[in-house]
Amino acid sequence: YLEHLVVASKWRIILGYVTAILLYASGPFATLWIPFDVFVLIQETYNTFSDEEKKESRTDSQKAIWTDTFPNSVAWTYSLLCLVLLMFIFGLVAVVCMYQMKRFEKYRTWIFYFTPAMYLLYMVYAGFRFAYNNQSYNTWFGPAGWVFVLIFFFASPLASLFFISLPPLVMFELMIVFVLVFLVIVPLCNPAGNLWNLIGEASNSSLNQIQDNASEVPAYVSAAFEAGLSNSPTEEDIRRVLTCYMTAPIILLCVLVVCVVVVSVIVDISNRQSF
Repeated sequence: YLEHLVVASKWRIILGYVTAILLYASGPFATLWIPFDVFVLIQETYNTFSDEEKKESRTDSQKAIWTDTFPNSVAWTYSLLCLVLLMFIFGLVAVVCMYQMKRFEKYRTWIFYFTPAMYLLYMVYAGFRFAYNNQSYNTWFGPAGWVFVLIFFFASPLASLFFISLPPLVMFELMIVFVLVFLVIVPLCNPAGNLWNLIGEASNSSLNQIQDNASEVPAYVSAAFEAGLSNSPTEEDIRRVLTCYMTAPIILLCVLVVCVVVVSVIVDISNRQSF
C-alpha cells in the first residue's frame, strides 16, 4: 500500500516541499536577514565590553529576546538559518530524484521516513528559537506578542503539511509533537516565564488603555448609554472580550492542527479505496 501511496501522492509531496521552502524563505529566513547589520553591530559592541560589563549586560538584558540572550552568536545563528533552508531544498531534490530515476524506484517509500524526520528537525530548531525569541514582537503587540511570533514566524512553514500526503499516523505524530513543543513545553518552560500568563497581562494593559481613553468614546455611544438603550460594559466584560481576542489566534491554530489530521485521514481512506 505504501508503494501505491507514494506514487499516488507524488505531486502533493512535491507541492508540500515547494510550499515549505517558500514559506520558510519568505518568512523566518528573509525576516532575519533584514536586520543582519544590526546583529553584527550588536555583536561587535558586545565584544568590546570587559568581562564585568558583559556579565552586567547579560543580567540586565530582556528575557527571551535572541540578541539579548545570545549577543555573540551571529555566525552560528545564520548558519543554522541557512542549514534549515538547505535541509528543505535537499529534501525536495531527493524526492524529485527518487521519482525520476529508476534506480531509486524501490526506495521511494523512504520518502515517508525522511520527510517527517525533516519536519521534526525543523520543530526542534523552531522550538529552540521560539523559547529564546518569543518576546521580540512585544514592541508592536504587547505582552501577547509571542502568539504572533509563533504563528507568523515559526509555525508558518508547517502549513505545508496541508499539501503533503503522509500516512495518518505519521501526520498525527507530527501534530502531537507540534502541540507539545509550541503550545505546552516552550510556553511553560522558557526564560520569559509562563507565556500563557502574559495573555492576562496583555488584557489588563489593554483594559487600562481603554479606561484612559474612556473620554474619547463616540458621542452616539455615550448617548445610547444615557438613554438606556445599552448598558455600559463592566470591567469584567471588557477583560473577557480582550482575552477572547488574544486567544482566538491560538484557538484557530489548534483548529488547523485538527484539520490537518482529519484531512490526512480522509485522503488516506480515499487512497485505500482506490488501491
